[in-house]
Amino acid sequence: MRRVPSGAVGRRNPLKEVLIAGNSQLGALRNAYLLDKDVVSARLDITFFATPGGSGPYMAVENGRLVASDRADPNRVFWSPAKASERPIDSYDAVVVSALGFIDGFTNDLPAAARVRLSTFKPLDRGTVPFVSEACFRELIRAALSIQPGFIFLRNLRQVYKGEVIVQPFPYHPSGVTRRTGWQIASRYDDSIGYYKFLSKIKDSYLSQTCNSLGATLLDYPYADLRSTMFTPEDLVDPTDFVHPNTEYGAAVLQQIAEVLATGEKGS
Repeated sequence: MRRVPSGAVGRRNPLKEVLIAGNSQLGALRNAYLLDKDVVSARLDITFFATPGGSGPYMAVENGRLVASDRADPNRVFWSPAKASERPIDSYDAVVVSALGFIDGFTNDLPAAARVRLSTFKPLDRGTVPFVSEACFRELIRAALSIQPGFIFLRNLRQVYKGEVIVQPFPYHPSGVTRRTGWQIASRYDDSIGYYKFLSKIKDSYLSQTCNSLGATLLDYPYADLRSTMFTPEDLVDPTDFVHPNTEYGAAVLQQIAEVLATGEKGS
């Protein structure tokens, strides 16, 4: 059964120039756009800029233009179209920051969060790692999110760009991730699903508070049932890597973006 995206566009809006900046997750949005620029994007002329990296995008605004930061791998940075790399950021009607809040990767930014555990979720190394309270752990995770390159970029962007800023949450993990080896969360807790959902709630709360404080529009997850399950169904995930969403998911996000620009509604 095909899902109905929340916030699907109901009417045509004037052509708008939009920049979508993000990491490899925005590949799903770009692929959907290339498949059907007119219908899917609902009259959006979209430029894409990506610097792959889970906690990215690794970029900043310098001299009125968007550039890759020192942390980005220069061999993996791309603009589409390429000629847009010199375009002033103020020339866009809106800037979308794609895929913020990678909770599996927080330990790369704040190692202190990896050195403690919560007893609630049955840690597998309870004899060697110290415990902290839930309140303390929440603050550690929020601190880790705040220093992810993507959130640093969002704050930098809002300081220099006065137009519409839209933020897409990092997609929830695929529903089948619990059956796969190598899931970082499962290596720490016996109740890995409970712990993952706990982290997801912190991420969602932090995203909401951050966007409110910066005057940015936070998109909801693009299908109505995702927020309750906190997992992305496997038929919305790229089967070749089981990490990135597919074009159907990307098209739903593009429709949400178009709805914000047409009506101001975020499709929640």
